[in-house]
Amino acid sequence: MFASTRLGSVLAAAAITAVCGRARADEADTIAWEAPAACPGADALRAQVAGHLGRDLADDEVTARVVITRHGKRWRMALTMADGERGLEAASCDDLVASAALIVAMALAPQDEPGEGEGTSAGTEDSDLARDLAAVDDEAPPAAVPSLRRRQIDTSVREPRPPVDIDVRVRAAVGGELGTLPDPASGVGGGVEVSFDAWSADLAVHHWREQRGFVAGPTGPGADASLTTVVARACYAGVDRRLRFGGCLGAELDAMRSQGFDFDVVYPAQTTLGAGLHVGVLWAVQLAGPLAVRADIGAAMLLARPVLTEDMDGAIIHDPNFLTWRGLVGAEVTFP
Repeated sequence: MFASTRLGSVLAAAAITAVCGRARADEADTIAWEAPAACPGADALRAQVAGHLGRDLADDEVTARVVITRHGKRWRMALTMADGERGLEAASCDDLVASAALIVAMALAPQDEPGEGEGTSAGTEDSDLARDLAAVDDEAPPAAVPSLRRRQIDTSVREPRPPVDIDVRVRAAVGGELGTLPDPASGVGGGVEVSFDAWSADLAVHHWREQRGFVAGPTGPGADASLTTVVARACYAGVDRRLRFGGCLGAELDAMRSQGFDFDVVYPAQTTLGAGLHVGVLWAVQLAGPLAVRADIGAAMLLARPVLTEDMDGAIIHDPNFLTWRGLVGAEVTFP
């Protein structure tokens, strides 16, 4: 009777100890994890670290704090360990977790040296790694130690350079022009923009409605003139696709098409060219998905002006201003 009571007490104490020990192990979460729901969890990080080391991890072996945030199309991670904090950036959350797993595995690698007399499977794997290290020299072919070569390549880059985000944007716009034609004119057109992160190359073509100019006074001989502008420029507008604001600098080519009226001699229609520098600002607000609304304000400094002349004596019908203004608003679609 006394023996059975003593045996029951021992078994109960052992059960309580096992349960408490397991509870402490479960509660000792040594990876503090803060990330959006779309990212893998801390378990994925531990599994990848174990895969690099070739063995299972102890519950309290990894001590780290991981904070993952999303900035536009990029993902960023702050990884804090005993030796300090590292900042990582990648195109996806999976890439961040993979990079962090490499860093953690490298930090734990010195602890995996085999001890004397160890006969476990982990000790055998460590012995194989030591033999691989001894076998590598400058003349060894890559195929001689494939596992070691793979491990060296994987861990050589701690923070991979993020790829450049390239977007193509197509837009249509309407607006007004002041200073090139005899009177303010409305116009339509469009453009194509190729962006490289915050920078972009932009090409736009617009046609401005025909206006009437006179040689002298509000009546008499003159010409009807229309304008086509081609603008090529470089722009900087940031990397946030939801709200872009920036400036542009480039060159403009003007083609003014005119046809005279009320002259004694009928002259054929003519086209005169002008060119100059173009500066401008842009705003773009994302509405939904790839669709955005965009506004552009620009000024052209015409170094060569498309002057309108219509008769043999070179009578000037219209001489554009040196500084002209353009304003446009329209819709823009982004193709990532």
